Amino acid sequence: AQAAGRLEPPGGEPLRLASAGQLVRRANLKHRGQRDLVVLVIDPRRAGTPVRWEDPGDGQRAPQLHGALPLE
Repeated sequence: AQAAGRLEPPGGEPLRLASAGQLVRRANLKHRGQRDLVVLVIDPRRAGTPVRWEDPGDGQRAPQLHGALPLE
């Protein structure tokens, strides 16, 4: 991502994000036990593409980014 200057979603999937209030719950749902997680703070106004609030399949709306995230 650093060499390309952007973070590309894997396999055309959206980048699944979390609001500050959702972070711990969503991390535990998807990544429980992982110790190498990195938290990025994203300014939605500078995300490159609109951040959309959608249901990722767990019944709660969460922010998602459909497209690459510029690392600037």
